Amino acid sequence: MLPFKFLLVFGLLTGLVAEKCSLGDLGVADFSDQVTVTNASAVADVFVGVEFNHGQVEMYLPAGKSGTAFALAATKYLVTVVGPSDEHYESYIDRLLFLRDRLVEVTLSSKVTPDQIASAATELTLVQSALEQMNGSATVQSCGGTLEAGVTSQVTVKLTETTNGTRLWVLDCG
Repeated sequence: MLPFKFLLVFGLLTGLVAEKCSLGDLGVADFSDQVTVTNASAVADVFVGVEFNHGQVEMYLPAGKSGTAFALAATKYLVTVVGPSDEHYESYIDRLLFLRDRLVEVTLSSKVTPDQIASAATELTLVQSALEQMNGSATVQSCGGTLEAGVTSQVTVKLTETTNGTRLWVLDCG
């Protein structure tokens, strides 16, 4: 895929020179791979890292805002966020593991209402997804994908608070 992109850019530039055309309004966005990250949180700002095959872009995204990272001739991307801070200084993964275990207990308990079980099961899927996105890290959550030529990849990050007050990131690299 990488040689094809270089060949495409070279062919386009050669054609422009041969025809004595100007690049006019063409910019880096016309030749680059793009990942747009949206912070879907209502109040939480976030620092996001977007890694490509041969580089990284870091962005500060206020709540409700988006940013786009550009790379030339990249084939993959990985979006990373650092877990929310904690006043008890527990690592992010420890908080997620504790929450997962507590939610499993609630879903298996006969002493809770069906609504509490449904709520716990919903939160459990979010926590399990976050744990899977830790990729061996104690503090950084990530998701990624493959870039397609001419298509801007969309990523959403959102800070969610569970019923017991634990905050976690929900990343969607869909």
